[in-house]
Amino acid sequence: MLKTRLFCTLICVLMLLSCAAFAEETPVAPELVAGKIMAYVINSDGAKVYKDIFLPDATHDTEDTLEYGTEVEIQTLGLGYCRLRDAEKRLLYVRTSDLSFSNEAFENQLAIVFVKRSNKLPLHKTDSAKSRRVTDVPDGSYVVVLEKGDTFSHVLYGKYDGYLQNAYLSFRVSWQEEVRQAVLRDPNKPKRKTTVNLRSADSANGKKVAVVPTWNKTTKANTILSVLQFRGDWAEVETEKGIHGYLKADWVEIVEPAAEAPAEEKTGEQPEEKAEESEAAPAVEDEELKEGAAMAETEALVDDEEEPLAAEDEDLSPEWEE
Repeated sequence: MLKTRLFCTLICVLMLLSCAAFAEETPVAPELVAGKIMAYVINSDGAKVYKDIFLPDATHDTEDTLEYGTEVEIQTLGLGYCRLRDAEKRLLYVRTSDLSFSNEAFENQLAIVFVKRSNKLPLHKTDSAKSRRVTDVPDGSYVVVLEKGDTFSHVLYGKYDGYLQNAYLSFRVSWQEEVRQAVLRDPNKPKRKTTVNLRSADSANGKKVAVVPTWNKTTKANTILSVLQFRGDWAEVETEKGIHGYLKADWVEIVEPAAEAPAEEKTGEQPEEKAEESEAAPAVEDEELKEGAAMAETEALVDDEEEPLAAEDEDLSPEWEE
């Protein structure tokens, strides 16, 4: 009788130890906090933290490492990198592949907004196009998918949560392959300050998502982008503000490990700066690749979407986030 009791006690202890070990390896999903996008580290080796990777002098040196299971608040979403702000209000970045926004079974935790007729998509209070509009989500923006439905999905966009129509969402997973940084510049006149069309697909027929300047007024250097991959003559990129799209590959120049400061900043000579200003006066589009320059602008996407519901037909004025 005593042996039987000892055996049962031993079994219970082993079961409790097994449950404890499993709990340590399976962190619970971050709590949904109003107005915040929360994520937790799922990489067993931890998540490397980098300084602002969109600065011209970024080195990609590891600033810190977040331990497995650490909960973080996301400021800007991306397939390649997510931006967060630490207690000292510094902008830091972690690979999105090291994070999870949910412990649900479905894999597509992120989605990209692509609108057919306007530049913004209404975020609704409920899963109905007739429900109250919470805010508008710019074309090309990322959202966290909380629950995927048949027609609408419950999503997080910045400090808002609501519902978006699936017909306008491209469901994606975090980018598992290498993500590289690149300088944006005119391939024919590298010093010219102009703009580039960011499109919804790797084609001159892709809808224009945004207009990206080649020169960053804040950093006083060429704009830095994250490059996910190259598709023929096109590059799939993300901007610092979390906008996804495609542009001509010859407009991006991969920099490893970091972009060099412009020559005039290194030498202290700035006489050519004024020449650039005058030359850039009539800012052109990305020359749509010469063959596309002669093409009429089209609103049709490469892969045709469903006809939008009435509530989506409103003409929302385009806006580039400053």
